[in-house]
Amino acid sequence: MPGEQGIGKKNINIKKQIGFLYVAGNTIFVRMKKEEKETKLSADCHLSHFRWGGILLYSLLFFLLFPLSGMSQENVVHSDTIPPDNSRYLYLKKQLCVEFTVSLHAGESNYFTPLLQLSSNENEYLNLFLDYQVGTPKQLLLYSRTNIRKLPVPVPEYPAAVSSFEIKLLFNQQSKNFHVSVGDTLYLIDNLGFDPQAGYKFNFPLLNDPVVGATGQQSVQISQIRFIQTSDRRISRTFWYWFVFVLIIDLLIFGAVQLRKRRIRNIQARTAYPAEPATEQRANGELPEFTPPVQSAIYLFGNFHIYDAQGNNITRKFTPLLKELFLLLLIYTPEKGITSEKLREILWFDKNEQSAKNNRAVNMGKLRSLLESVGEIGITNRNGSWELLLNDEAVYVDYLEYINLCQTSRITSREDIDKLLHVAQSGALLADTHYEWLDRFKSKSSDFIIDTFTQYAETRINSVEQPDLALRIAGVIFRFDPLNEFALQLRIQGYVALGKHSLAKKAYERFAREYSEAYGQKFDKSFIDIR
Repeated sequence: MPGEQGIGKKNINIKKQIGFLYVAGNTIFVRMKKEEKETKLSADCHLSHFRWGGILLYSLLFFLLFPLSGMSQENVVHSDTIPPDNSRYLYLKKQLCVEFTVSLHAGESNYFTPLLQLSSNENEYLNLFLDYQVGTPKQLLLYSRTNIRKLPVPVPEYPAAVSSFEIKLLFNQQSKNFHVSVGDTLYLIDNLGFDPQAGYKFNFPLLNDPVVGATGQQSVQISQIRFIQTSDRRISRTFWYWFVFVLIIDLLIFGAVQLRKRRIRNIQARTAYPAEPATEQRANGELPEFTPPVQSAIYLFGNFHIYDAQGNNITRKFTPLLKELFLLLLIYTPEKGITSEKLREILWFDKNEQSAKNNRAVNMGKLRSLLESVGEIGITNRNGSWELLLNDEAVYVDYLEYINLCQTSRITSREDIDKLLHVAQSGALLADTHYEWLDRFKSKSSDFIIDTFTQYAETRINSVEQPDLALRIAGVIFRFDPLNEFALQLRIQGYVALGKHSLAKKAYERFAREYSEAYGQKFDKSFIDIR
């Protein structure tokens, strides 16, 4: 079975097709006259309804709900005491209080002892020292990368039997200032270059490296260390009022978008003329029979379908993520593959590099397992780009058939036209799939197919002598451009050549009706003009 190097016989390496934009993403440009401007008919919202809802909801929540919630007085304060751990960072929820007791041993006359070392994940630091020498008052030295502060310690002067004092550091989430209390004295500290909103590591050096004085005993001790994290546990009622209000607005907009999409789809469904009956398409036995394979086959034109080697339709086994990953690999392979960075940008843009790499590895493994059941398909990474390797003689892919035809500067042979008809007869490229990155591929395929059939029909087809081929080409063009005048002309001439005048008239009337609905004006050509 295919592995990292694949077992495919041929590596697909096909030049990029460059074409004039005719269908841009989910927007259909309807050709009115060959030299006139093209009018745009929106076939779908550029963003899916999930993005419409998500962007509206979360943006309004961010700008409206959270500020209002913050002003409410209904929050319930909850405090948690957490054990000290100098190996991990602590992050603020509302505020953080650090408490500890400093005990001084009698008999010592000089101190310069580190009490606390703080470091942040933003490469800032803060150190707290106790400083005392005979004849001077005890004080705390608090300094960082940019500043230093001296804080007097309000305790009885030496010699006292044993003196101790409590130190509290209080960090507030909404301010870069913080408080230090020593005993009953409170100090407001700022301008030390330390941001309390970052993550902290707290280290008490005396716990692991005690200071021993001249008497042989520990001169300063740290005890009763406590970390108290305070947070809000209940969202205010104002928040919920706004949440419900925005949700209702969001649902109304979503409903309006869906109604608009349904109306556009109905217009397209009525104008996407169905393929002619088989007896009409193969008049005089001119067109060869074509039966789409359903074993080891992958279809991208029309709706996405994939069949395993036994002929089972395994499309539903592709989760949305696996489907998009597979389509990225397949469609980008003719363009020499897709890089890991591009995959991350499209599929895992919200994850860091390591997380994206892990997700990619897991999903590549799942995808390989699914493709093994299809046939000789492998996934490889060459020069930093991911590609599919497959044996195109063992696995049929309509998209690759189309790519091979694109290599021809201009299709003039009937054989190639038949191949393109077989590929395009199911409809536009991935008509049921909408990704932003897919838009340019849809545009190129639509432009190439319409222009190729138009040029061939104008120069190679006599509608009187080949009405079946004219009808077939007209039907395919209509699947890509429901209001294409040239396709209407082909269809009417084909029906007239077969003596089916009533069908020709109905085709014209339908086209004129849909044209009027789409553009809000009457179709300016009569049936006689088209005929």
